[in-house]
Amino acid sequence: MAKENLTAILYGINDIRL
Repeated sequence: MAKENLTAILYGINDIRL
């Protein structure tokens, strides 16, 4: 569960950077 949350956050940062 925690790993999934971290992945979602990482994807969100990637979206902003892209």
